[in-house]
Amino acid sequence: MFAYLNRLTARSIRFSAWGLLALLLLAACFPGAIIAQPERRASAPAQRHARPPSPSAHSLARAQELRRQALALIRKPASRDLDAAVSRLDESARIFENLHLSEAAAEDYLDLGKVHFIRSRFKPALETYRQGLRLAGDSNPDLACMALSRISFTYSTVGDFQQASTYSQQIRECGAATANPQVRVQASEALILGLVYTKNSEALRELTRALVTAVADSGDSGVIAQSLYWEGMALYLTGATTKAIEKETAALRLSKSAGNIHDTARIEGLFAMLMVVIGEPDKAATNYAEALRIFDAIGDEDGVAITLNGLGLLNLAIGDHIAAVRNFEKALAIFTRLNDLSGQMSSASGAAQAEWKLGNYVKSQQLQKLVLKYSRKFGEVRTQATALAGLGDYYTRMRRPKLAEKYYLLAVGLCRSTHHVVGEAEHLIQLGHFYATQGRLGEALTILREALQPAMDAGRVANLASIHFETAAVYRKMGDLEKARLEIEQTIQIIESQRIKVTDYDFRATYFSSVHNYYQLYIGILMDLHKRAPGEGYARKAFEASERSKVRALLDMLAGETGCVEAPQSHGLGTGAQAQQQRNNAVAPRPTGSKCASSAPAPLTLSEVQSEIRGDNAVLLEYALGGEKSYLWAVDESGITACEIAGAEEVSRLVRRL
Repeated sequence: MFAYLNRLTARSIRFSAWGLLALLLLAACFPGAIIAQPERRASAPAQRHARPPSPSAHSLARAQELRRQALALIRKPASRDLDAAVSRLDESARIFENLHLSEAAAEDYLDLGKVHFIRSRFKPALETYRQGLRLAGDSNPDLACMALSRISFTYSTVGDFQQASTYSQQIRECGAATANPQVRVQASEALILGLVYTKNSEALRELTRALVTAVADSGDSGVIAQSLYWEGMALYLTGATTKAIEKETAALRLSKSAGNIHDTARIEGLFAMLMVVIGEPDKAATNYAEALRIFDAIGDEDGVAITLNGLGLLNLAIGDHIAAVRNFEKALAIFTRLNDLSGQMSSASGAAQAEWKLGNYVKSQQLQKLVLKYSRKFGEVRTQATALAGLGDYYTRMRRPKLAEKYYLLAVGLCRSTHHVVGEAEHLIQLGHFYATQGRLGEALTILREALQPAMDAGRVANLASIHFETAAVYRKMGDLEKARLEIEQTIQIIESQRIKVTDYDFRATYFSSVHNYYQLYIGILMDLHKRAPGEGYARKAFEASERSKVRALLDMLAGETGCVEAPQSHGLGTGAQAQQQRNNAVAPRPTGSKCASSAPAPLTLSEVQSEIRGDNAVLLEYALGGEKSYLWAVDESGITACEIAGAEEVSRLVRRL
């Protein structure tokens, strides 16, 4: 936040008071020092001529006016206004410095550095922050503390955590000593950002709670919004997702009321991430689009790249892996140009996950090794854990199980040591899947049970669905089909509940395509049960499950045509004028939620399908392709016959031969 308060007027008043006091003391101690003016004759009244202002007075007035203009420009959400503010602050700071008004010059250099930071010009930002620190010196501890905090924050932003940490002790001391809430927030931000990447998340929560308490009575809505933003960040990283959403909701409201455009964009981005976690992709897309609009308008390239990374994670969550790669690669190009190593690590990590999903295993492994190298160098433990788990996947595929297990266990250990419950749940799922592929079914069940608690703590519904899916697969291998059915039905219930939340039918189609393997396992378990107990109706249930998995996207599209589902929105893939045009072309929102769920067409049941079959010789053939096995149902008006056929690859090969 900028130091908007102009202290020059108060400073000039203090100078005048001291001058008067000095004259009085001089008169008292040295009576002869003040010489009375001779009386003028009445016939010759005194002539008073206005003295022209001195050059220093002219300079002071110009510097004050330049500062006033700059601060007004900073409040405007456009890059050209920020560029104009830069030139004015640079000139005013130099004038103040030439007039030996060090505090005023220091304030302007700090504001100038902040504008450079917003525009992602990190090297000039550091240079001007250091100038502000030099001029603040020991005479103004608050200004010096702000300068130290911003220097450290900038180093952390670009991933140079070692350099940032060299200022930590000074910032901790000056932040605790100040009574200025703005200084307290900036000192805390610098310390918090280092903890976000490198330290224990519990320590992060303690620091953010202390910050919120310290500024709660400040009356500055912008400062309070910043404190709530960081508290929400800490809550998210320690798995308290619901509380994090509450904090970010309040932070967003306060930041908007304070008119803090840049902070508002940051909060929009974190709020979007929380919506991804709880399975609300539509809301996430809306918040990301707003963050992208603001960052693009003010020329914050780093903010644009961070938002593109977020969109990549959203794409991963809904299964649009091609779009994910595109967004991560765009972000990586920006981060590379800005020399933001932390951002480069995040983009490369996301791209590696997306490439793996697309089957580009070698490219994914190369990216993971690069991420691991730099995350170790900078101590970024969460990205390091993701890279380790990714390498575990790679070595599993390369049939090197000992090495794979080592990497999975390292990833889980890192997440547990930093209380990173989101990562802990994800990597435990990967480890459980690995044990299942190795035939270590008992260990797989144990690990998957361990994953449940962190997944529930984080509120990550996608992880919960995955845990039940993996557990069902293990029980199927163990031959316990009833437990397998109960587990996979929990997975199906979760993903069907997500359908209600995903109102954009393009998103729905992509999402259900990504979870099609859940339905495949469900159908397979039901058909296994049918083989054991042919008269219990499991073939009918399998047929109806196949219907749901195949026609869901079509039914959702039909629901959209009837006005139940929102038309496609901008998913934040464009910037600037393109994103704005997409928003301008958007139609008004339509009914969503439970109303849509009740009015949307439902898949046909077996009885409804049979009622449509006419004639003794009419038979409906339906099939469901699977990896190892596929299934075929023959339905006529009086019954259903089910049989097992070859897997999808073998069926495709036979079709090509025909």
